[in-house]
Amino acid sequence: MNIVVVDDSKARRSYPVDARLEEPSLQGKLVKISSESKEKSVLEILRAHFSGAKAVLYDAQNSALEARLETLDLSPFEQEDFSMMLFTSGTTGTPTGVLKTKHNLEADVNALVEKFGTFNPRVFVSTVPFIHVYGFLVGLMLPMRLGVDVVIKEHFLPHDLLEFAEAGSIVVTTPLYIKSLLRLDETKVLKETLFISSAGPLAPEIAQAFVEKFQTNLVQIFGSTETGSVAFRSGSEVLWTPFEGVRVDVSEEGMLHVSSSFIADTLWDETFTSTNGTIQTFDYVQFESGKFQLIGRSHQILKVAGKRVGVANIEEMLEAMPQIQRVVVRIARDEAALKDETLKIFVELKEPLEAKEIAKKVKGFLKNNTIPVHVALVEKIPTSATGKKILPVL
Repeated sequence: MNIVVVDDSKARRSYPVDARLEEPSLQGKLVKISSESKEKSVLEILRAHFSGAKAVLYDAQNSALEARLETLDLSPFEQEDFSMMLFTSGTTGTPTGVLKTKHNLEADVNALVEKFGTFNPRVFVSTVPFIHVYGFLVGLMLPMRLGVDVVIKEHFLPHDLLEFAEAGSIVVTTPLYIKSLLRLDETKVLKETLFISSAGPLAPEIAQAFVEKFQTNLVQIFGSTETGSVAFRSGSEVLWTPFEGVRVDVSEEGMLHVSSSFIADTLWDETFTSTNGTIQTFDYVQFESGKFQLIGRSHQILKVAGKRVGVANIEEMLEAMPQIQRVVVRIARDEAALKDETLKIFVELKEPLEAKEIAKKVKGFLKNNTIPVHVALVEKIPTSATGKKILPVL
């Protein structure tokens, strides 16, 4: 296996992945690794992996987290049993440290091999950073287990991805790239290519349009930093199928509960807590014949006429409009207000469109004219390294 780095001039650098990366002096040592560059971070991660170091992986774009790590006393972590410490995105609060043991990681990769190994890939093309759990497991550990090369580029453009997506390749990417590829005028027959997408669900109609346009294969993965891989779905499927070894059920409130050996044994948020191999998520779900449908996260659910509507559905509806580039929807709650839920919608436009027209479209979609809808037209909605949309600063 090799890590193949491609630069903008199409020049390639190849790094063999084997025991020569081992540095005995790193055995059991704490090593901080940032996402400053994919090339640098992947080599440091592999060196830590082969050397038995305790790697702390973090996103360099998160300046608050970086500053926190600079002043943090890491000596207590030396007593903990873990191989990789990763951080949650912080979308539901301050990023939490997730301490994955070697057993957690190997069990997760075993399930991924069970699902994707039969594709018999010749190469992986990874657009995602390796300091996040999805990129680390699917973009690096899976191809290493299968013994195939990984092609990376610091910044992939949609046209780049089409060029590298050849027969026998597995493309590890995100919904942002899937949607960008759909918007290209050009197309390409990719019957013998598999696209894997995570870091957020794709609407079934978008997934189906992508599969049809490129005559290709698409599998989405649902999971989190704490849980690791949870479930998958193919093409335009609505229901998620749990990976082998994952047990799922629902809480009294209707939210997903996950148990597996992939789950980090220990979480850190100022203090260490044990998970006992089980995580209660904030995701509302509906079960059907051992599979489940995601309704949305508890803080991203709007109750309309007794029904739950996910903000992701509103975002997808608006982003289908030709004038709109990108949308972020948030729910503001005020228990003391007459209408305790207000929709705050941030819109990045491609073409002129009035805020009142967007608000009208949303109310029509919800079939409810009483919900307060506030629309802010912004110059840019930024995205994270994994393609997740970030709330713009006004």
